[in-house]
Amino acid sequence: MSRKTPFQLPHALEFGLLISGRDTKSLVISVMCRFCACFKRAEQLGAKRQWTENTNCFFVLTTTWTCCPWRNSMALFKKVPDTTTSYCITIRNVKRFELALDHTSIGLSFRQSSDVIDQHKEAFGNAKLVGLNDHIVSQYVRVGVAINLQRILDILSSPCIWSFTLAADSSTHRFVSYLDIQIRVCPNGSLENLHLIAVPFYDRHTAENIAAMICHILDALHARWRSKIIAFNTDGENTMTGRHAGVVTRIDHECETKLMRIWCAPHQIDLVVKDVSHSLNDGLFYKTAHDFSVHLRRQQNLQLEMGSTCPKDTNRWVHLERMLSWMLEHRRQLLIWIDEKKPASAPDDSWWLMMGGVRPLLELVNVTLVILQNLILLQQTSEIENLVGHLVSTMNMELVGTDDAFDAMQVSKFIVVDHWRVKIENVSRHLHNQGSWARNMFLVLDAANQTSILKEIAHFGLKLVQGISAIQAERNSNNKAALDFGIPVMPFQLVEMAPCDFIDLVLDPYRSQLAKFWPDEKIDFIERHQQELFNAYKREPGSKLLIDKHDHTTFFSTGWDDLKGRFEHLRMFCGGLANAFANITSVESDFSNLKWEKDDFRQSMMNLTLEGISQAKQRRVVMGIPVPIGFDDAVGPNRTSNSHFYNLHHEN
Repeated sequence: MSRKTPFQLPHALEFGLLISGRDTKSLVISVMCRFCACFKRAEQLGAKRQWTENTNCFFVLTTTWTCCPWRNSMALFKKVPDTTTSYCITIRNVKRFELALDHTSIGLSFRQSSDVIDQHKEAFGNAKLVGLNDHIVSQYVRVGVAINLQRILDILSSPCIWSFTLAADSSTHRFVSYLDIQIRVCPNGSLENLHLIAVPFYDRHTAENIAAMICHILDALHARWRSKIIAFNTDGENTMTGRHAGVVTRIDHECETKLMRIWCAPHQIDLVVKDVSHSLNDGLFYKTAHDFSVHLRRQQNLQLEMGSTCPKDTNRWVHLERMLSWMLEHRRQLLIWIDEKKPASAPDDSWWLMMGGVRPLLELVNVTLVILQNLILLQQTSEIENLVGHLVSTMNMELVGTDDAFDAMQVSKFIVVDHWRVKIENVSRHLHNQGSWARNMFLVLDAANQTSILKEIAHFGLKLVQGISAIQAERNSNNKAALDFGIPVMPFQLVEMAPCDFIDLVLDPYRSQLAKFWPDEKIDFIERHQQELFNAYKREPGSKLLIDKHDHTTFFSTGWDDLKGRFEHLRMFCGGLANAFANITSVESDFSNLKWEKDDFRQSMMNLTLEGISQAKQRRVVMGIPVPIGFDDAVGPNRTSNSHFYNLHHEN
């Protein structure tokens, strides 16, 4: 079906339409209602389906829509003679090719990349850089996709790689949904996060469709992925984690081994902060903070006078601390401005005191979130326990273990939330610790307001501690906290386990999966190396001194590198266990890059080219990973060897 008349710009004004997509020739291919985009969709009373704010896009079919760009992309690849599944591409000017991808990876457009390389040619007189334009750069970027995917396939196909983990999430940009997939592997004893692919997702976001898309992508990449996948990390959304027919459950049914389910701990912390923020002063605290921040961001004269702008209140609840810290930093100027202008959204003294009491707690949470992004799963658990300890110490909270203790409490002196309690006197000291401004503002209030403020701060802190202390990333098949979690993978943990316990608790649960890829004699090396590590810690003072320096903040590679190349088979096995994603912040980073690259001026960019930019950003990382042919290459002195190649083949 086609139209003889293509979409024209006057149509947008006549029918109130907003252009939402263009093809490679800048012709309009999709539009949406401008009123729905600005004011959201109208709610239909009595409708069976739940009302949503999502805005529908309408695709415009024209006679000029063809698949020529795809044919041009595939024309770059030539079939290898005497084969039906192998392709190759010839890059005659490798230096120009690599420079183009490097420039693209740092955010330059294709035209900017070609111009910069042309300037290099003029400055240094290098004739090898001549003849580049934006079209050639776009072709190079598409080739980079195939090269990276081929390299990832080679890494996964390596005999020493017995497991990998998966993380997936979806997001919408310019009315197009994208499904982003990342994998994590441990080649040669070093953990690597690799962007796999970000594909447009036009179907409904049901668990069945998402799982089918993930399986289709993995089938095209590596035929034996069902035997190697060990964990799946999600953000906890119901479609992903549903225990009956969620995405993780469907992937688990596809796998040949037990799948470890991971619910991103930073997302859980974000939900806890959301709940306690909404409960503070029956929701009036957050409503006032949000309304006041929106009002401040509209005051341009005030922003020029202060030389700063109030941070935006986003859907990430941990960002609330940044907004509150900014208000506290500019408190004097804001109070003077409030006294002069008297805006309706201005907070009162009680709000300022509550803000002074809860902001330090949120600051501790934000510091921990930054640390969690670089830790493995087991280290993450220890860091969350440290966060709970810091929160408890701020107001000297206490954990009460028995119900009898609650009855014995003096209710007038304590605030109680479930099994946690705090003295009102300690809450008052915590508030006064925020500065003389808090003390002076607090003392002028009447006794009833003082008590109310202290109770609200106490409830916020107790609920925050209670919620965070219950966080656990590992989940069972019912999406509840798993009973067995925290597999030891670091040297300082393994030396505390007797060899028999290591075999029973760590090695045996994964022996059947290991046997599919490792020969029996290599599995025996794992047991032998753990015994040697256990004995070395007891008998070698130097080894004991090194291992005793490690703790939950030690990186995986650092901990094993300190052993100077010993116990390599044990390291590779533990790397396969440690490669479970602790969070999906790297997936969210992919979406940030995607939205940055496809801006208002690049709406016509093909999805393949957009994926090429993402692959270009990790090209040096992927190509820098050595791909061992056998176990001897993985554990010997050739462990850091590498080879660059551009011959591509496809695995059925």
